[in-house]
Amino acid sequence: MPGVGECQDKETEYAERYCEMLPRLDLILWVIKADDRALSIDAKCYKQLIRPHLCEHNTPLLFVVNPIDKEPSREWNSASKSPGLQ
Repeated sequence: MPGVGECQDKETEYAERYCEMLPRLDLILWVIKADDRALSIDAKCYKQLIRPHLCEHNTPLLFVVNPIDKEPSREWNSASKSPGLQ
């Protein structure tokens, strides 16, 4: 599937594709960029498409943070399992 926010010109087309595919999925695997805090597009997609689907279906949702080798993920506090201040 195309990534959320990859192309504003195709945002409506991608949203329709997501809505078509969601009922057929056994798992939703959502990859989030560790080095990018601009998540407003992701939040919009979640609120408008994913959350309504999850309310109707029992599809598991798994968030994956990638690539973890880039900043700011190097500041990850393993003891508290939380991100650093930056």
